[in-house]
Amino acid sequence: GNARAYELTGNSTDRAVVDNFLAHLLTNHSFATGGSSSGECWQNSRDLGAFLDAQTEESCTQYNVLKIARRRFMWTADAADADFYERALWNGILGNQNRLHSGATSYIYMLPLGGVQHKPWGKSDYGFPCCWGTLSESFAKLSDSIFFAAPDGSAFFINQFVSASARFGPYITLQQQARFPVHPTSTATITIRIKDNAAAASTFDLKLRVPGWLKVGSGRVTLNGKQVDGQLTPRSYLTISRNWNDGDVLEVSFPLSLWTAPLNDYHPEYNATMAFMYGPLVLAGVHVASDIFVPLNSTFQS
Repeated sequence: GNARAYELTGNSTDRAVVDNFLAHLLTNHSFATGGSSSGECWQNSRDLGAFLDAQTEESCTQYNVLKIARRRFMWTADAADADFYERALWNGILGNQNRLHSGATSYIYMLPLGGVQHKPWGKSDYGFPCCWGTLSESFAKLSDSIFFAAPDGSAFFINQFVSASARFGPYITLQQQARFPVHPTSTATITIRIKDNAAAASTFDLKLRVPGWLKVGSGRVTLNGKQVDGQLTPRSYLTISRNWNDGDVLEVSFPLSLWTAPLNDYHPEYNATMAFMYGPLVLAGVHVASDIFVPLNSTFQS
């Protein structure tokens, strides 16, 4: 509500509420998934470990925080908001519908993050709690934050690496064929199509998000086979300014890598609790009997 009020009135207090809320949530209450909440509420700041159980990360919460991040990106074009959107969407929305279920009507109210758990599938065609509505909307609008355009038509933003196409003005279409996250190094191919060789409309900035999870020095972007100049700084944009031609092709390589995300908790007993990450994705152990992981040739001490 405050985000929309700021857009309608320009009231700086409404914007400050949005900025402070999101900063506090991401700094003090969020899991590695980008999600938050336990039992439909937020606990004390950086007090997440004691609440790792079957009642974490309500789908409605994830849905609403994604809406806030999207609106704030539209104010600032900050790559950090697009980074958060990617992690929260992939880890906290896309897996909350059981696509193997007949009719795809099986949803998740809570995404359990603690211990050895099973996804608690519920029936969206039998009863209708709040999360069934927000998830239905979420899956109907998966394409709404892949691309953005500057209001004056000077720039086109590629925020998410998802196969899609978009028209940019009356003459230009951008087509993205994504291989993320299946391919470890080949992220996406982006092709520029210009109708009737409209040269006057083909000069603009293409802004490609360089994700925060990219290791420095590991990425590569080529245009028509030649490497694009410019530093690939994680959590920023690579800006390519040129007069584009029909058939121009960008190849994007942002290699995925393994890393760990410590649990955001100040208690010493949780200082070794962490999630294993692959790029922006939280990995899950399948068919395991315990959530305690001991590296080879090591011992576990409680």
